[in-house]
Amino acid sequence: MLPGFVNIYRDEKKFIHVFFFPGLDDDNIPIYKNIDMSSCKYEYEEEFNSDNSIDIKLMNKKIIKIHCKLISNTDNKEHIEILKL
Repeated sequence: MLPGFVNIYRDEKKFIHVFFFPGLDDDNIPIYKNIDMSSCKYEYEEEFNSDNSIDIKLMNKKIIKIHCKLISNTDNKEHIEILKL
């Protein structure tokens, strides 16, 4: 099992990134559903990786806090993460 997580960081050009990894259970099934950016009001770029992780680069450099709601793939339980720079 590899636990899922979401993280935030600032790159060398001061862009803010949200990094999401859905995790894998013992049967290699993703623990969390895919990240949903439909309610994001800022412009962003997504980079999809072979391990099913996603690196999202936000174009607004003034963001200081992001609320993420991770939804379990198996029972739809919510896990709330508040990420601050």
